[in-house]
Amino acid sequence: MKRKWSFIGLFLLILTVDLVFKNYEHLAGYRIVSKPLVIISLLVYYISNSRSLEKDVKNPILVALVLLIIGDFCFLAFENDIFFNLGFVAFMVANFFYFKAFLANTDFNFKLLIPFWILCGVYFFVMLSYLYLSIDLYLMPMMIFFIIMVSMANVALMRYKMVNNSSFYFVFIGTLFYLYSISLIAFDKFDMPVTYQYTLEMASYGLGHLLIVLGMLEEKQTK
Repeated sequence: MKRKWSFIGLFLLILTVDLVFKNYEHLAGYRIVSKPLVIISLLVYYISNSRSLEKDVKNPILVALVLLIIGDFCFLAFENDIFFNLGFVAFMVANFFYFKAFLANTDFNFKLLIPFWILCGVYFFVMLSYLYLSIDLYLMPMMIFFIIMVSMANVALMRYKMVNNSSFYFVFIGTLFYLYSISLIAFDKFDMPVTYQYTLEMASYGLGHLLIVLGMLEEKQTK
């Protein structure tokens, strides 16, 4: 437990440093180190604490974290459309592996899922109505990406009562934070930033992945 809280403290420090770099233009160049380090720290912690997990849960999370690191480097190191697209694909595939890990312990419950599908549909419609004129060639990739993200959130929700409460809530809330951060990135990419864009974007991104990793490490089947 002490080790866990020590790591959380270290992680929040790394995240705070990256937030400072992100909010000050003259320090932004240092993010080539600080932003990937956010996920690298999670990867190291996950590797050192996931020995007891089943392979169908453990390995997809490992792959997802590695792909997120690759995506971060693509977004930060090379500011052109080719590498943005590569980073976009890396994140999309990472989401698929998160989906695969969450799917290991799920129960398909329509009563739980239908209201969530409706909320996600409304959310995507509102977001798309704002971005439609700016999104241009990215419309189809964005729709595919959003479908994968919503599917990932769905299977996170489907873990309800199939795993212990702490694991379920950490992973589900973390997934919602991550979905929110991706939405903010989309608004920023297509020149429609929101108030406190940089802080909200990176804070929700970092905290989302932290909660997902902690939740998966705490997973215990209840059925």
